[in-house]
Amino acid sequence: YTFNGQTYTQSGTYTVTLESEAGCDSVVTLELIVDENGLTDATGALHVSMYPNPATTQAVLSIEGLTSEAEIILSDVSGRIIRRNTLPTGQKTMTIETESLSKGTYYIRIVSEGMIRTEKLIKQ
Repeated sequence: YTFNGQTYTQSGTYTVTLESEAGCDSVVTLELIVDENGLTDATGALHVSMYPNPATTQAVLSIEGLTSEAEIILSDVSGRIIRRNTLPTGQKTMTIETESLSKGTYYIRIVSEGMIRTEKLIKQ
């Protein structure tokens, strides 16, 4: 499995930090398993990015590979839910308003068809 120029040949959980041209970074976690068909992405080829990150007024959440609607939950570091939104089936991006948030770390949970994925968002 090749992702961002790095080739993975064994089962495991891998964390990859991606940096944009503006110097913002996003963290992607790959869960890979080896089965009789070879090495596959255990997340079902779900690719998530968020930019800019850190954000000042807004961030764009982009999700490739969703096959149904997803609940998007923004929470603070203590787990308190700030807001919930729904990303409809077929829609691939959502703008997350961050201007009203205090500076700090937040988490975006993506919940769809029994799958839960969490991304970290930094508010500057």
